[in-house]
Amino acid sequence: MRCSSKSTTWRVRAVCLVCLCAGASTGARAATEADVREAVRLAVAARLAGATVHVGALRWQSTGDDRPIEARPEPGARLDRPARFTLLASGRRVGFAVATVAVEAPHVRITCDTGRGPLTAACLEVMAGDPGPVLLEALPTMDDAVGSRPGRPLAVGEVVTFAVLGHPMAVRSGETVDIRAVAGRVEVAGRAVALQSGRVGDTIRLVNPESRREVRGRIVARGRVEVWNDER
Repeated sequence: MRCSSKSTTWRVRAVCLVCLCAGASTGARAATEADVREAVRLAVAARLAGATVHVGALRWQSTGDDRPIEARPEPGARLDRPARFTLLASGRRVGFAVATVAVEAPHVRITCDTGRGPLTAACLEVMAGDPGPVLLEALPTMDDAVGSRPGRPLAVGEVVTFAVLGHPMAVRSGETVDIRAVAGRVEVAGRAVALQSGRVGDTIRLVNPESRREVRGRIVARGRVEVWNDER
């Protein structure tokens, strides 16, 4: 990794690495249902920017007593359906949760017959509310949708998702990506291994191959992630 700053020297590297790689240092106590419910809410909110998240029916099991608890949605998890989440503490798997989650979030819907051609703004509408049982992942904006050519005709009223647009993943699990973190006038750049796949805008977890510390970041472009300290 390398650090750069207009007002610092290479000696700030140690400080940069602490900002990037430090783990949480909280006392341990048993997680409660409220802890798990909040962890699920935060996990969903991280993937759906601007969403109001409602966690409904919940069942969970935890084998650890470390805090804080983090929830990570498993592949295929959907809104408005019982979705499974992995529970982690300090990067370790300590249990699971199954929760039914609904959101109120901006989303794009089809308003007229699109045929097989590219989507146009005339047949799209941005709405606020429940997008329904879509995959638990970032939703496209109007800019993402306009000009895209879905692999199949879309029905009037259908919610536009990255899956129907055929947008590829920007980062795939196991891939080495460029990472960047900025704290004030100090910048950290380096490489890390993605622990999750995602599209632009998604929040994923990564591991520093040197320290084996996990960090979290938002995908900003193909193979590029902006990260921040995981400490809460």
